[in-house]
Amino acid sequence: MGTSNAVRALTAAQLVSKDVAAIDINMGCPKSFSISGGMGAALLSKPELIHDIITTLKRNLDNTITCKIRLLKSSEVTVELARRIEKAGVSALAVHGRRVPDRPRDPAKWDEIADVVAALSIPVIANGDVFEYEDFERIKGATGATCVMVARGALWNASIFSPSKSSWEDVKREYVRQCILWDNDVKSTKHTLKEMIAHYSSLELPEGKAVIKSANTENVALDESDQQLRIHSPPLYMAQILLYHSSICIIFSTEQINVPLRCSIFDCRARSFNGMFLTTQLGIIMRDEVISMGFLFQALDGFLVF
Repeated sequence: MGTSNAVRALTAAQLVSKDVAAIDINMGCPKSFSISGGMGAALLSKPELIHDIITTLKRNLDNTITCKIRLLKSSEVTVELARRIEKAGVSALAVHGRRVPDRPRDPAKWDEIADVVAALSIPVIANGDVFEYEDFERIKGATGATCVMVARGALWNASIFSPSKSSWEDVKREYVRQCILWDNDVKSTKHTLKEMIAHYSSLELPEGKAVIKSANTENVALDESDQQLRIHSPPLYMAQILLYHSSICIIFSTEQINVPLRCSIFDCRARSFNGMFLTTQLGIIMRDEVISMGFLFQALDGFLVF
């Protein structure tokens, strides 16, 4: 959580304490919206407040309490703060290997994380510049950390946790499928897709622009340059989620499908172009299944292949 007040932190933590295994205090966020509220990295210069927040949570909760910090102006100052945090009672400390003024392009200082590890007896979680599966062991070896935290690397390609990394296109497709299945918030979906596209491609290309233009969960983001877009059998419905990928087929039906489709079928809200709302069946199958299952399409109201 982001907090600048021990009492408010406790009030917020108590709302979720029965549903989570641990409460983590963010003391490392350098963003202005966090610092301006006295949260995140603003706490790094207030060790007394840090102590108050940690001890208040420890006294009143049964949950594990952890926190995350950034590097301070020197390794010695960082170690001093880390020791005070350990003494306050946290179970683990995450350390991001950059200082507040540093930019993401600046290399993470793994050697200064190692200084913190050497000074503490609690587990230290190393964070910074973990972009490939092999980096997990590299940063653990360089710092001596107990475990590793990954942020941008997982945001760009979640298969970073597998020795066999998947292409970002495959990960993007699966991410969209999961967002539809679990009705993920469209702002969250768009943010992740934009991060992926900006890293591997460009938001200025048609795909990126389509994602940016999607204003709500009823938008379907299509690459306007995709010459393989084909629309069949009106009426056409718009799915209840941002969706883009060149190898996904979306099937819409207002009737129960009583055939063994090898795809995800679930109820969703959809809107026809004349503005009427209804509940429809939506299924997703891959392009390579379209031909073999083409005979089934006569039972459907409409479908898109793109």
